[in-house]
Amino acid sequence: MRILAITCVVASIVVSCKSALKEAEKLDLDQTPTQRVIDMFAVQTKNGKVEMRVEADLMEHYEKDTASFDVFPHGIRVFGYTPDGLLESVIISAILFPTSTAFPAKKSGKPTETL
Repeated sequence: MRILAITCVVASIVVSCKSALKEAEKLDLDQTPTQRVIDMFAVQTKNGKVEMRVEADLMEHYEKDTASFDVFPHGIRVFGYTPDGLLESVIISAILFPTSTAFPAKKSGKPTETL
């Protein structure tokens, strides 16, 4: 009875690992982020005073052979502060339209705005 139980456990592990390995082989690691941060919030300070604040709904970090970089698919917000701690500047980058439909090409090849 004990041998039957051990055999069932080993068989289930082998079957589950085979399906997981097949799934892993399908991944294109050049197109897959090595890190994803949801609701990113970062603060840079100097001597206890806020210099900059960065917010993003999603950050994806990619590691390539030649470089590593971060992508913000839903945009990014950067807030800069004066040495006195007052909000001085705001930079907002947002994705408004998918690339393929935002500026469709005319027959002349020049983009046209579709707002």
